[in-house]
Parts: sequence; C-alpha cells; structure tokens
Amino acid sequence: MTRPYPHRPDLAFAERRVVHVTQQVARARATVARVGVADLGVVNAGLDGMWEALAWGWLLEHPLDELTALVPQGAALVRSGLDAPHGRPVELADVERWVATALLAGDDDAAERVGALAVPPPAQEADWLPVTLGALVRGDDAAAVDGAARLRDAAAAPGTAPAVAAGLAHLGDLADAVVRRDQSALDDALVARAAAIATTHATTANRRRWTGVLDRPSTGLAIAGVRRGLVVPAGVATVPGELVAAAGAGGAP
Repeated sequence: MTRPYPHRPDLAFAERRVVHVTQQVARARATVARVGVADLGVVNAGLDGMWEALAWGWLLEHPLDELTALVPQGAALVRSGLDAPHGRPVELADVERWVATALLAGDDDAAERVGALAVPPPAQEADWLPVTLGALVRGDDAAAVDGAARLRDAAAAPGTAPAVAAGLAHLGDLADAVVRRDQSALDDALVARAAAIATTHATTANRRRWTGVLDRPSTGLAIAGVRRGLVVPAGVATVPGELVAAAGAGGAP
C-alpha cells in the first residue's frame, strides 16, 4: 500500500532508496561518535537521510514507530553539531536543517539554540528561509516578519530564477501566519504550498525527489506555529499531521 500524492512519486525508486538513506542516518551517527568531532558534512548528510527516509517511508506506509525511531537520531546529530567541536562555522543552510529537525523531535531547547547562533547574513534569496525560521524559534517576531516579507518578495520578483521562486513559494505567507497566530491563514498557506509542490514535482525526474512527499521548510514553519498554539491541519500531504504528532512535535490532529 502507498499513500496518494497527485504527482505520483516513483514508487520503485522510493522502495530502493528508503533502505539506503535509513542506513545513511546510522552511518552518520556512528561516524560522529567514533571520531568525537562533528564533521558538519556528515551531520547534514545524516539529517538529509533522516528526512528522506521519513518521506519515502511515509509514502510506502511503513509503520509509524519505525519512522519515528529515526527522529531522535536526527535530534542527536543536531546536538552533536551544537556541542561537539567541528571544522567550519555553522552556516545558514545548516540552520534550516537543524531547526526543522529539532522541532520535529520536540527538542525546543536545541531549536532555540540553533536559532540563536551567530551566522553569516543572507547572501541569496533562499537564505531568508533559515533566517525566518531561526527568528521564529527564538521569539524575534520583528525579524520573522521582515524575513516573511523578504521570502514573499523573492518568490515574486521577476529576476528570481524559476527554480528558486518555486522553492520559496508560499513560505512567506506561512511564516507570516505563524507570527500572527492565524490558523486560517496557516491552513491556506499550507494547502497552497502543497499544490505548488505537486506541480513542480510532476516531471519524471522530480517524481524521484523526496521533497515532493515531505516538505521540510513548511514542516518546520508549521511546527513553529504549533509552538504558538496553532495546529497542523489534516489532509496536507506534504506536512502529514499524523507523522508530525507521532514524531514528538505535538499539536497536530
């Protein structure tokens, strides 16, 4: 059995890939534990593996307890990145992965610590996502509002590359809904984001991308909303409320 998605993900690819990426998470944890240094490339590979394994496992209807067992491993990798010595400074791309993972695991302390890290300023349009997510988890609403506006502007700007604009679609609206604690606006933004993702993932190549099944950016933002009293609405394929709640993030139906 598989869960329905309008863009019809490549099931054969998903079945092959889920085994590999599940092992990728275990390898990352073992490597960090063995060397005692948090190579951030290894940490991020493990986190990407966790999210991909969750996506394909959810699509293929693997048992929830099997999927949610991966989430504490991801949270442990985030804490390794925070606490263990590593070879390069934390970057904005790290922040998006780490905050979303910590929020999914229900580790609000780690999420807030990541959001408070000193990182370089945004250098490109996509950098405003981690800036905004970090602002939300540390409670800086002014910075979150500014980030939401910049995300909307970047997605709509004529000069933004189409792939970048598609990747940012509706994230500004979603962040703004979280700041305002507006459940109706959150619901609308999540539905619009899911529809945009289905469109961009309808090509043969993109049907093999896990991001069409589980959308990490909107999941992180939605869980930030849960922390402010909102709920993840039922029926949004790319932010499955049942999986989010079971993983430890809470607040979902």
